[in-house]
Amino acid sequence: MYAPFCRTAIWSDADWERDVKAIADAGYTCAHGFCEWWRVEPEEGKFDFSGPDRFVGLCVKNGL
Repeated sequence: MYAPFCRTAIWSDADWERDVKAIADAGYTCAHGFCEWWRVEPEEGKFDFSGPDRFVGLCVKNGL
């Protein structure tokens, strides 16, 4: 499981690129991501899926 945008630390985009590529290079064919809902909906009714969308995009880019 890869969770670069949860808990107290948020990894930089450069780390995401490197990490997802390393997962793919290690031979994995899928990844399980996690995010905390309060980051997706920081205010009631206002949603920001940029973190999960970025993760999925990197997985697709790297063949996961």
